[in-house]
Amino acid sequence: TLSSLSPLSLYSLLSLFSLLSLYSLYLLSLFLLSHSVRSLLSEDKLVFCNGLVLSRFQCLRGFGEWLDSIRDFSSHLQSLNLDTSAFSCLAALVLLTEQVPGLKDSKRVEELQNKVVCCLRDHLGFGPSSSSKATPPLSRVLGVRAELRSQRTQGLQRIFYLKLEDLVPP
Repeated sequence: TLSSLSPLSLYSLLSLFSLLSLYSLYLLSLFLLSHSVRSLLSEDKLVFCNGLVLSRFQCLRGFGEWLDSIRDFSSHLQSLNLDTSAFSCLAALVLLTEQVPGLKDSKRVEELQNKVVCCLRDHLGFGPSSSSKATPPLSRVLGVRAELRSQRTQGLQRIFYLKLEDLVPP
């Protein structure tokens, strides 16, 4: 079960340098995930973590071309109709990546990933506790991680550009 997974066990495996590097990636990834499920795509509005609602036009200067890509990602994520439990599993999988420079025990992280995938599979109806509710295929939910990595890369490029142009503080 998810209650047996501890984020602290993952962090104890990482060096301070890795933690600092990952912190910004995690924040960006979680921002994209949470933003994508909250956005009001039919109204072309973006809803932020603090409840602020802005039109696409109001966000264009800061987000630039990345905004269209975020919108496409949001549309895809919303089309999956994930409930809170499935979304939480997806968020946990985003944070549990063995592709981290300096990670001391990638095997342990992989074990945690496998536990979360099993929980997600069971929740979506592929395990012993399956329900008759229509759910997206596990592969589509897991595919969101690759899309999110691409979004994160674009976001980091956008942030780098904004810093380069002195449009945001370093």
